[in-house]
Amino acid sequence: IYFHSSTEKLFDYFPRAILPTEYGGDLRENYMEDWLRKANADHKHHGVIGQPNFF
Repeated sequence: IYFHSSTEKLFDYFPRAILPTEYGGDLRENYMEDWLRKANADHKHHGVIGQPNFF
């Protein structure tokens, strides 16, 4: 685990396009919700036993 001293330092390691807007990125929350729903739907077919489904 690495803790960055500021959100601006995140851009040295991660592209702005994949960071949520709350960290200065371009990724909107509703996009992340859609992605989580799709990932959890796929979880039924490719899941890990014992891992909870959040949606």
